[in-house]
Amino acid sequence: AETLHTIAQGFPEMEFIVQHNEETRGIWEHLLQKDPLPNISYLFDESKGMGTVAGAYPSPPPSGVRFGYTGGLGPKNLSQQLSKMAEAAGEREVWTDMESSMRST
Repeated sequence: AETLHTIAQGFPEMEFIVQHNEETRGIWEHLLQKDPLPNISYLFDESKGMGTVAGAYPSPPPSGVRFGYTGGLGPKNLSQQLSKMAEAAGEREVWTDMESSMRST
């Protein structure tokens, strides 16, 4: 985590996205104890890339920390899920990540 923080400081023009889930707790907890860097964002994804739709979304990280939500998002459920994200995020700006449901075969 310390190495990532140092690298992010050295490349302020690049965005670093850290998955925020139980498996990565050691990384994001350490980073959130430091002064936030504007180029480190946190992606809340308890499905860990498996595409599981969230029933609810967690509260945002501390003020000044950028973040987004994901997990099973796609054209069929995005509107409903955006409402849940907005409720969790409150007045905070939030972004989303969609991958597998946006691919075509």
